[in-house]
Amino acid sequence: MIKALKFSACEENYRRAIRLYINRGAAKQAKWRKANGSESMLSRETELTTRQRLSEEAVDWLLKLQGSPNDQGLHEQFQVWLDHAPQHHEAWSRTCRMWDRLGALSPETRKIPDQLEKAPVWSTQSQLEVAELPSKKMRGRITAVSVALAVAACFLVLLAPTWLIHYQADHYTDPGEIRTIHLEDGSNVTLAAASAIKLDFDNKTRQLTLLSGEAFFDVSHDASRPFLVTADNLNISVLGTQFNVRLGQETTDVALLKGSVKAKAGHDKAVASAVLRPGEQLKLDDVDGTIELSKINLDQIAAWRKHRLYVMNETLESVAQQIGRYHSGWIAIPDTRLANQRVTGAFDLTNPEKAMRALVAPFGGQVYEINNYFMILLNL
Repeated sequence: MIKALKFSACEENYRRAIRLYINRGAAKQAKWRKANGSESMLSRETELTTRQRLSEEAVDWLLKLQGSPNDQGLHEQFQVWLDHAPQHHEAWSRTCRMWDRLGALSPETRKIPDQLEKAPVWSTQSQLEVAELPSKKMRGRITAVSVALAVAACFLVLLAPTWLIHYQADHYTDPGEIRTIHLEDGSNVTLAAASAIKLDFDNKTRQLTLLSGEAFFDVSHDASRPFLVTADNLNISVLGTQFNVRLGQETTDVALLKGSVKAKAGHDKAVASAVLRPGEQLKLDDVDGTIELSKINLDQIAAWRKHRLYVMNETLESVAQQIGRYHSGWIAIPDTRLANQRVTGAFDLTNPEKAMRALVAPFGGQVYEINNYFMILLNL
């Protein structure tokens, strides 16, 4: 359910939420004017269609400018678009005002002229029509409802993969939940938060697939029935051992606490394998198929069972994704520079909000929460 994503990973989902927020406000306004007989049906439909198109363009420009604030060429292209017509200024103003209400407008974007004070909020109407627009209190209600609908729509899009995983899974956990599954062969599997597994046991093999998240395995010895774990492109075979497997944002990892396992990476671009000893960790790069073998402290393996998270030189996006499994909402990282920062440290998973703040603080980042269901990580 919970994703820690930069916009490049779910940009369209977030844009849909922003567009819904902006365009529902426009639709509300058009409906109000229709009830008051202030314009014809044709002009209403034309204005609404134009408003939606320009709002989408404004959202695209804002995301580009927030992601590349120092790109002079991009700023020049934006200025051409902005000066094309007064309606472009209005669309930009509406978009910036919405973003500002979320507390997510960067200082660089604030410096762009005509975004807040100079452009009107709704449209270039006569003074009489502006005076007849809904009251500030009414617009506030529209804003609150629009934000709720936008976030809800975004959740519907984001939750679809989670529902599919839950449908396939034999066992899964909810965000913040850690649970141990006792298997029929005497083995135990402890699922981290927001994780899922699928079982396929028969008389010859014990096959298990990690569908999402992370799991710690305590496998009972049975030489006649090999225990096989599949996690994306990584295949792990054991007889009796204790190890942890994680499906990450960029890598698939296995760390060995006790015994011995053989990990094989079956990837389109490369095939590699390694036998792990206690205190070793293997990382499979999900992009190029390469594997990296390294040492890891035994007490850091599956430390999430004690609500601790240890990371070594991982991207901030990857760490946010891990912390995010213990948070009940959606987590977004619109700034790719912040998302790509490298992190080493320890985090307390009992308080994911505090852990997120500790994660971004060294890079000047801040965390913005909306109704406990939506968390934005920004570098302002």
